[in-house]
Amino acid sequence: TSGGVEEPMNVGFFALRPDPRYLEAAVWFAQHYNYSNDKGGWGDSGFLPAGSDFVGSQCGQGFVHTLFHKRQSPAARAAMAA
Repeated sequence: TSGGVEEPMNVGFFALRPDPRYLEAAVWFAQHYNYSNDKGGWGDSGFLPAGSDFVGSQCGQGFVHTLFHKRQSPAARAAMAA
């Protein structure tokens, strides 16, 4: 595969040191928040720095981006505090 947008295999990944707190935060986030193109992605956290939804925003890449990089998002903050 060439790794382009329409490829059948997603080669995006995110690695971090194993920590049960991260797993618990991800499970909590998934149980409490949904994804919506109309309301701003995962937990209504917005799409910045993209102007709108982006390739991968609906799946694991957007989920992880929101949880670990949207520090001002009330949804992500609640998940990390849970």
